[in-house]
Amino acid sequence: MKGCRVLIAEDEALVALDLADSLLQIGAEVVATTGLVREGLRFAETTTIDVALLDFNLADGVATPLAEALRCRGTAVVFYSGRGVPEEALQRVPGATVLKKPLRFESIARTLRECRRGLSSPARA
Repeated sequence: MKGCRVLIAEDEALVALDLADSLLQIGAEVVATTGLVREGLRFAETTTIDVALLDFNLADGVATPLAEALRCRGTAVVFYSGRGVPEEALQRVPGATVLKKPLRFESIARTLRECRRGLSSPARA
């Protein structure tokens, strides 16, 4: 993951910190961490992001608008959610991958690597 620029959108602070720390340990660059869709949209407009790891339900709404904006900019999108992602949202974000919480970090890291390489299909784990 060396040099991979990752955005984390997660409204549970401890989960976000744990993900960020784990990503840094494997060489990723965490460009931003946010719990808000609107803040994530600002980062998407101003920051180069390779992969986004998004909880679907954020503090100010669902992450669909953020995911759409990121995909339009060529960013790989991985939803990491405990409640799943509605099919309608997945239809609006082609190529998004879904991971169900909780999941071992090794599985998250493998998925992010695959997405960065463009090897991931619209999988649902």
